[in-house]
Order: sequence, then C-alpha cells, then structure tokens
Amino acid sequence: NGAEVNRKNKHGLTALHVAAMADEYDCAETLLEYGADVNVRCRDGRTPLHRALNNSRLVKLFLKSQANVNAEDSSGNTPL
Repeated sequence: NGAEVNRKNKHGLTALHVAAMADEYDCAETLLEYGADVNVRCRDGRTPLHRALNNSRLVKLFLKSQANVNAEDSSGNTPL
C-alpha cells in the first residue's frame, strides 16, 4: 500500500512538479521509475517540463521519458 505518485497537493502540483521546480534530478528520476506521469498538468496547465526549463539535465530526463513538448499551459505557452 504505497503513496499515490501522481497525487496533487493543495496547489495542484504533483511531486514531479515540485522536484522539477527544486532542481531535484535524483528525486525526479525516482518518481518516474515509480510511475510518475511526466505529462501531468497542474492548475495552470503546466507540465513538469514547463517547470524544469532552467535545468538541462531535467529537461533531458523528461524528454527521454516522453514529455510532450507541445503541451500548452492555460496561456497557450509550450515548454520549449
């Protein structure tokens, strides 16, 4: 009986969003290994890739994990 890896907090963020925002590569990698959805969206429509743009290692990890580079947030912005 484990934790729900894609559960959202009160701000609509998953653990993968938070890991991306905190530049936590190892944490993000572990979350993905346990089934975290790399294309999950938070309240404003952003995916973890949107949140990771300042960290090239995380961007590469998410792209390798099939992140959608065309995912639009609520303002119509894509990650790249």
